[in-house]
Amino acid sequence: MPTKVVNGSESREASVVEGLRGALRTLLQAMSETLFGERGDVAATKPQLEEISASVDTLSTADSIVALIGKAVGLFRRHNERAEQKIARRQAELEMNLVALEQTIEVTSDGLELAVAQLKQLSAELVRACVAKDADHRRAALMRCVQVTREEVKRQTASIENIRDVQRQLSGTLEPGRPAAAIAPGPMDPITGLPARQIAERTLLGQGRPVYVIAFVLSSLHAVTSRYGQKAADPVLLQFSQHVAQRIGNSDRLFRWGRTSFLGLFERHIASSDFHAEIAAAVPARIESFVDGRSRAVMFTTDCHWMSFPFQPGEPTELLISKIDGFVRNASGAVD
Repeated sequence: MPTKVVNGSESREASVVEGLRGALRTLLQAMSETLFGERGDVAATKPQLEEISASVDTLSTADSIVALIGKAVGLFRRHNERAEQKIARRQAELEMNLVALEQTIEVTSDGLELAVAQLKQLSAELVRACVAKDADHRRAALMRCVQVTREEVKRQTASIENIRDVQRQLSGTLEPGRPAAAIAPGPMDPITGLPARQIAERTLLGQGRPVYVIAFVLSSLHAVTSRYGQKAADPVLLQFSQHVAQRIGNSDRLFRWGRTSFLGLFERHIASSDFHAEIAAAVPARIESFVDGRSRAVMFTTDCHWMSFPFQPGEPTELLISKIDGFVRNASGAVD
């Protein structure tokens, strides 16, 4: 019987990997079709996208494919930023030339026909520059494609976590004496695919070993949700959870605690100063991400604050949870 469960888990994880490959191929095709800007920039970016596309079939784990999706999105974001800056500079130069020529025409009549011809030419160039703004619509279409990919990643990540729980139980990495409530199935966060707060609380109740409990708070997300709505913050939450999940150990656990907060459980037999240095190196102090600002994508930067709470088996979990919630409120500046 155990062998059948393991084989089933491996088959399911292979299906997850194939689903992520398909999502990445769709994303890369959309990116390639919506590239805009000067020929040199497009010619420099396309080979990099093709290189990423060529490596899709060589990856065998879901984590590596998710990381490659992040790499592709970052490459496309940087390309768009460069193209938009050049378009903006070109448009500003054309507008300045247009104003200068109009002023010249007002004070002199010599060569009027030539000036009028130049004015028409500059006006036509300005119109062509403005047409480049249509790239915003293409980028909006790409953002919708990216959002669909992110939803697929969240769903697949939730499946991967369930598979890993089964594998940990079979390999004996879970505490043998832990009560069933601590490892029973529970709600998963639909945005990040992480176990939700209810599972985190049950895990603390059944914790059989000393752990470091870390509360993470993304302090500026309320500014995004108040302006663009709750869903606008989803890409930031997903990006942060994936970043941390890729840098912690297999026995560590990460949970979605509140709207802007996460909780991590880390089994470490090291001094707190060494552990804090490890967390500081793994968790970014600032996160930059695109959010959906209704009509266009907006770059948003948020700060990440965290605090460690050493926890021993048998300690009152109610007191620990109260301390965590107090830190989250103070760090976020609002009720989480």
